[in-house]
Amino acid sequence: MSLLKRELRRLLPYGVGGIALVLLLSVGAIPGLNFGASAMLAAFLIPGVLGVACVAPDTGSGATAFLRRQPVRPWAVLGAKVCAAVLWLLPSVALLGAGQALAHPSYAGLFAGVMIVVFPIFAFGAGLLASVVAFRTMPAILLAPAIAILAATVSVGFPAIFLGLMPPTPEFTSVVLTSLGLTFVGLAFVAFTRGEPHRPSSRPALLALGGLVPALVLGLTTT
Repeated sequence: MSLLKRELRRLLPYGVGGIALVLLLSVGAIPGLNFGASAMLAAFLIPGVLGVACVAPDTGSGATAFLRRQPVRPWAVLGAKVCAAVLWLLPSVALLGAGQALAHPSYAGLFAGVMIVVFPIFAFGAGLLASVVAFRTMPAILLAPAIAILAATVSVGFPAIFLGLMPPTPEFTSVVLTSLGLTFVGLAFVAFTRGEPHRPSSRPALLALGGLVPALVLGLTTT
């Protein structure tokens, strides 16, 4: 519980910043931005930032190495970080969903509302995986969108564009992105608990890559 409280305090600026961004979008305080489009962008940005903030800043400051020496299992350390990030993320997602439902109460609006739930899972997973693998905050910030774009291109774009198998339906896209996000989270736990995230090492990256490549190949073959 004390570790969870620590993580809630540490992630406070990111959580409050996400809520403030959603409120600014809701009241139209940012001119030139349509709420629907900007809400979709926020549904990627806020969880992605929270995912990156889970591990990389602590690793860069040496806190991850300190926690590694404590009598706490690695999975419990990362679990507390993820729980704290999700607790801070929920208000932003709820506000985005409510704003989208009020702004566009139609089928298109409903789909956008579903995406506001799906996108955070996908973006948070990519940010968390990058945070475990990259060791430092700035590399993690750069790596997270690269992971997301690569995975989405292989799983959604490649079958639709290059193989001509199908146009990606909303239902298909939702299932694939949610599955990818959960896979990212699972791989982050493997890389954190079995790797050496407290010091520069290629082991977390190799563990993540060793799980991600087969998952993408399996998803592609089952399309």
